[in-house]
Amino acid sequence: MRLRTALTAGTAALVLVLSTAGSSSAAAGEFRYTSVDLNNVQVRHVLEDPASGVCIDLEGTANLPALLGRNYTDAEATLFQDAACEGDTWWVVNPGLNAPAGARFRSVVFSG
Repeated sequence: MRLRTALTAGTAALVLVLSTAGSSSAAAGEFRYTSVDLNNVQVRHVLEDPASGVCIDLEGTANLPALLGRNYTDAEATLFQDAACEGDTWWVVNPGLNAPAGARFRSVVFSG
């Protein structure tokens, strides 16, 4: 009986930890951007509830950087010129705002 009680308590604790771990470390909302593929076709991308405090390399930016960043999250988005959040910080985009028309970027980190 004690073993079953201990297992139940342990399982409940694990579920609680796992369910709360991700909720506080994400920016709520969407970050939208556009990339250009090798056929010169614009491709739209959306990051939904992106992780905060973690560098995110943007899909579709291996050959050309992203453009038209739109921050519809509740966190500040810092755009970087290079992948892995290296190189110059291109722009800081506050919640609800767009990156400048000329901004080109390959990675982003959201404030936590």
